[in-house]
Amino acid sequence: MFDARACAFVTVFLLARPLEASTIVARSDGELVAMSDRVVHARVVEVHAEPGPGQTIVTVARLHVIEDFTGDPAPEVTVREFGGRLAGRVMHVSGAATYELGAEVLVCLERGRTGYWRSVAMGYSRFRVVRPQGPAVASGNGRLSRSTGEAAVIGPVTDRGDRDLDEFRRVAGAVTGARSIRHPDVAVVPRDVAVSGTVAAATPVSGNFTLLAGGVRWNEADLQQPVSWFRNADTAPPAEIGDADAAIALALEAWTAPPTASITLTYGGLLSPGAGDPYCGAAHAGAGLVSFEDPTSEIPSGTLALGGGCADAFGGKVVNGTQFDRFTHGFVVLNNAASLSTTIRSALNLRRVIEHEIGHGVGLGHSSIATTNIMYPSCCAANAPVPPALGADDLEGLAFIYPPDVDQDTLPDAWEVQWGLDPASGAGHDGAGGDPDGDGATNADELANGTHPRGFHRRYFAEGATSAFFETALGLANPHDDASAHVLLTLWPAARPHVRHAVIVAPLAHARVVVNEIAGMAGTAFSTVVESDVEVAAVRMLTWNRAGERYGAHAERATHAPSPTWFFAEGATHSGFALFYLLQNPNAFEVDVDITYLRPPPLSPVTRTHQVGALARSTVWVNFDDTQLSATDVSASLVVRGNHPIVAERAMYLDRDGVTFEAGHASAGAPAPAAAWHFAEGRTGAWFDEYLLLANPSSQAVEADVSLASADGARLERRVSIPAQSRVSLDVEHVDAAVADADVTAIVRGRNGAMLVAERALWWGGSFAEWIEAHASFGATMPAARWLCAAGEVGGSAAADTFVLVANGAIAPREFRVTLLPEGGGAVDAPFTVVAGGRLTIDMRQAFPGSIGRHFGVLVESAGAAPDLVVEQSTYWSASALFRAGANHGCVVLPSP
Repeated sequence: MFDARACAFVTVFLLARPLEASTIVARSDGELVAMSDRVVHARVVEVHAEPGPGQTIVTVARLHVIEDFTGDPAPEVTVREFGGRLAGRVMHVSGAATYELGAEVLVCLERGRTGYWRSVAMGYSRFRVVRPQGPAVASGNGRLSRSTGEAAVIGPVTDRGDRDLDEFRRVAGAVTGARSIRHPDVAVVPRDVAVSGTVAAATPVSGNFTLLAGGVRWNEADLQQPVSWFRNADTAPPAEIGDADAAIALALEAWTAPPTASITLTYGGLLSPGAGDPYCGAAHAGAGLVSFEDPTSEIPSGTLALGGGCADAFGGKVVNGTQFDRFTHGFVVLNNAASLSTTIRSALNLRRVIEHEIGHGVGLGHSSIATTNIMYPSCCAANAPVPPALGADDLEGLAFIYPPDVDQDTLPDAWEVQWGLDPASGAGHDGAGGDPDGDGATNADELANGTHPRGFHRRYFAEGATSAFFETALGLANPHDDASAHVLLTLWPAARPHVRHAVIVAPLAHARVVVNEIAGMAGTAFSTVVESDVEVAAVRMLTWNRAGERYGAHAERATHAPSPTWFFAEGATHSGFALFYLLQNPNAFEVDVDITYLRPPPLSPVTRTHQVGALARSTVWVNFDDTQLSATDVSASLVVRGNHPIVAERAMYLDRDGVTFEAGHASAGAPAPAAAWHFAEGRTGAWFDEYLLLANPSSQAVEADVSLASADGARLERRVSIPAQSRVSLDVEHVDAAVADADVTAIVRGRNGAMLVAERALWWGGSFAEWIEAHASFGATMPAARWLCAAGEVGGSAAADTFVLVANGAIAPREFRVTLLPEGGGAVDAPFTVVAGGRLTIDMRQAFPGSIGRHFGVLVESAGAAPDLVVEQSTYWSASALFRAGANHGCVVLPSP
């Protein structure tokens, strides 16, 4: 097909994804009108998705007609287009006409084979009416804007891009001879309807090629197994093509012959699907099928061919750092001969079209750079390749998807490089039978399963969300100066297959992954497993926005390991607070979790039990877990029955004055109580409110010594009693005048070795009624000499600032060095000194001007490896107001060198 108009279709039953690509013939406005049964200028008043024929999905758009250019008086028309989202399934057709609730559009329509309305040339015949200002009206010079997505357009586009409604009205009148009929425009009130959405059909990669549907391939290539393609025996090819079997075999040879790639395609001759589906039917499962004459009459007018296949997300793997789904079917479907121009029906060009469409059937999108590539999105330039030839971009893309295997160990070279194996050696840990990380899976198994062969370090995030409201980004910092970090992110979206995403982080550098941008991760809650071959800091940054403004955020470092017990000190369900526990179960079986909620004295604990599915995440909304929890401060202990380990985090938000999540913070749980908790971050004053939350999950009362110090090291002590199975809150500002308006560090110690749980929460904006944001963190259980932070940011459109907080628990000043680890490399460092018992706040914008406009990690190392430091990192965004959003995390302890 000449364009990657990918149609991605996923069903929760089959987990299959049809991928299509399309070629559209360029038409003038007059030609579009002449092809149409009805042409309307309309307002979109409803959009939803519903099942289509077979396993397809259609988007249904109800249009209120503002003006009909063909004389039809009906004031409404309902349009059906391929593609959309429905009940866990998604079908994406690139180049299809799309509709948004409330949009003002102009559409050229035809009757489909069963009588429904559809656009005559997909997105090419649907225009958006753009008005710089003022309400829409039936007349006037609204500008027409066309978007065909990634569909290939054959022939020159003759219409100017700056034409308006008046000009189109004149063209339509001249073609139809009909007098237009007008209706008043309507106001559209947004409603909660299932609006169909689309995702990019082709994902750009390094190079002048794209990937079909973001990444799909035949895994048979890794096992040196050929993929068979057949010709549909039930459809007759155009006479002009001559020997159709030879033409198909020649196209398959084009994608098989290059020695720089590992895919093998063979021609299997004729196959009859009968009344079956020529796209992804059972008759050609595991193979490809080329059909002529549009056997199911589903190709719209003006579209010459569709090509691509169906894919299984469960069978996907990571190749060249890209998550690919696995092809289960391939297809090429050409329109009926009467719809093909004389130029296209020439033997040479038909062969080019088939070769191009099979290129989609092996996973390639388009090359938009040169007509000397067969995947160029337009056919057919005089210098286009003559089958079986390919262009340079075609070859580069083919090798990217199907990399060769130099050492002949059945492990593709690019895969070995991706995971830190030696591509020149097939022996020992580098060979197919090697198991370098000792997890019981050989390298061949890891390749087949899409997992990490050298996953020596594993970390976890229970929390994560993507939507139009939430953005989740993962920051990865590599502190090593002699080794790249080969990282695999395994994302667990709710009720969907796991998604894998590979990242290589250069030495002394940082990488940022925006999960919203990863295929298959849109609009879902999720958990994450991070695997790497060297130690890295992994930090999750979750932000939320309103009308493009980032007004809330929280962050957390990855959890080191699952545990059968978890503890939280902070939590509230009163005064507009919403409290959630996020539970991630890495076990291959369901687990039962007993949650014991601890309330302020004299209230007794409340216990509830929750089930968490195998390899899944569960969300507990504490406010509604028990009527006794609907309005209280609350801590908790979580115990998994059977001693099975899980991961637990807490997220807490404040709703106020109709604003959802006006403020919020999050923390990973503590796997056990501790005798001491150290906090580097803290601030009091008229604008900040700081609290220490202390929980005692034991059956005996606990006394704790709270040590508070200002930045200059001046310290005061207070004692706090915490009843058995209870919690208390300490308002730091009101402990003493010495810390009423100060940067504050804190140490909480249980007396006589008593164990407790402690968190710090920081809210700001003024008094409680004025709070606009917050962040929270558990303390460190002990100081250390080396700390690593990630997900720092300075500048940018959201006006970010990052501060590194370094507390010194020693009785003498401590020298240390800070190294900036920027995205893309170029590490720089500088020395600092923190006073005895005090804290130093490092403004990264001022201390490291090279951080401006970048994301980065931070490495903090104490001089002489003295284990006296506690380090946290806070980031704030001030685009609309000072510190409108903010997040904090404790940094990761690294071993001493």
